Amino acid sequence: VGFSDLVLGRKENHGLKNILVALGSSTASKELKEFIIPALEKWNSKDRKIYCSSKLKPYLAEHFEGIEIFGYEKDSLVNMDCALIRAGLGTISDCVTSKVPMIFLNDKCPEINYNEKVLVKLGIGKSVHECQEGEPFFELNGEIYSSMIDNMHELKLGGDMEAAAQIMDFYWRVNG
Repeated sequence: VGFSDLVLGRKENHGLKNILVALGSSTASKELKEFIIPALEKWNSKDRKIYCSSKLKPYLAEHFEGIEIFGYEKDSLVNMDCALIRAGLGTISDCVTSKVPMIFLNDKCPEINYNEKVLVKLGIGKSVHECQEGEPFFELNGEIYSSMIDNMHELKLGGDMEAAAQIMDFYWRVNG
């Protein structure tokens, strides 16, 4: 079941103001959570809002002020400018449907690791490690961010089921 609004037209690039930390329905390992803190320390500013699930908020609130709960039933993913994710297929499908570029956390799970490679190949996702190594990803209207937004629009998907189908099609083409 998709929780995102379908974006059919062009989603405007107004810069990174709203960042969603979305680790999917699974409980993130301590190791994954430890990747989130350095990323958010670098990207947190008074001009940006950081959202997460109610489950993740107590952990993030230990490190940051002003973390807001993102309610998947009441809030729209379309309003997010970027998602820091564990690259599960449901989260990817929702982000693609809402045209939200993704930064992934380099999970060791083979399925998730494969999904991360697809995101990079499609130009709609980037590793949190690469973003922390001096690349200007989180500069307002930065070139990398703009490119990811453009790549989202080139997918021309009609919904989360089509997004999942495209990822699986890519999988079968690569793995025969």
